[in-house]
Amino acid sequence: AGLWSLYIIGAAVMLWIFLVPPLLRRGLSPVIQLLADVLAVSAYVGAIAWNLHGLGGWYLHIALPIILWLGAELLAVMLPIRRGRSILSTTTIIIGAIGVFPMGVELACDLYFRGVWQPTWSLVVLTIGVALMIPLIVVRRVPSLREEVRRRFHM
Repeated sequence: AGLWSLYIIGAAVMLWIFLVPPLLRRGLSPVIQLLADVLAVSAYVGAIAWNLHGLGGWYLHIALPIILWLGAELLAVMLPIRRGRSILSTTTIIIGAIGVFPMGVELACDLYFRGVWQPTWSLVVLTIGVALMIPLIVVRRVPSLREEVRRRFHM
């Protein structure tokens, strides 16, 4: 529909933003790069919404909140991991973020379609994430278990 070339140009610009700045500036802050990436994806999806006459509807109420939520989650994951966390801590943080992300997706969709948040399927994902995180936290906190895991998994 509309200007099909907009999709090609937008994808090329978005890929350029993803790939070129990190190659040109090795010392580029990951936070700045993440911000640029989130802005690029937001602009690209916004251009698609504009082309489909959906800028004020699904884009502002579903797509943009989900993109911003993902950016915030990536930032929340990236900052502690950059401090040199262990594999167990890193895995726990990532599983936690994966478990929480669907809550934001369901929130945006529910508010747009129903006008009220009624979490259902995202609670299942969150529950599974928490169930996976608990043993990792226990292993991380108990030195004897941590050593056993290192020995068995050659970590």
